[in-house]
Amino acid sequence: INLDGDHRHVPAPAASVRQFKLINIADIVISDDPLWLIDELVPAGPSMGVIFGKPKSGKSFLAAHLMYHVAMGREYCGRAVQAGAVVYITNEGIRGFQRRMIVMREHFNVAAVPFFVVHTMPYMGTACGDAERLAEMIAAAMPHGVPVAAVVIDTLARAMSGKNENTTE
Repeated sequence: INLDGDHRHVPAPAASVRQFKLINIADIVISDDPLWLIDELVPAGPSMGVIFGKPKSGKSFLAAHLMYHVAMGREYCGRAVQAGAVVYITNEGIRGFQRRMIVMREHFNVAAVPFFVVHTMPYMGTACGDAERLAEMIAAAMPHGVPVAAVVIDTLARAMSGKNENTTE
């Protein structure tokens, strides 16, 4: 359409010539670029991240806030988020944790998110089978088609009963 209002044919601009490149399968490599649950902040798995700091410094609140965004599939502080289910395991301050989660749910006005809480701490690093039973329980509980994005263990020291997180044992 001509901008002057008449409907005469206006030729399209010349098409650019696209270049095609054949890549041999032997030359294909996987990028070292990390995949992120929260862009450049929380890596996607399989991986392990640790939030550390002084007692009562807000570590659990930060972890829950980050992971609620993952469960909602909503960007976090301007960072892209890869959505998925979150399983948050904690047996410390359960009443306070539950209150914070209720407030978070009401603040975001989103209740139906795949965010699950487990209040029994598994024993990790021992031969008791807790890790395997927990993985089976999580897989069985997931809604159809919802991938598990993260499992948070709060605190790691409580999941390593009888172990010292400060040694190589």
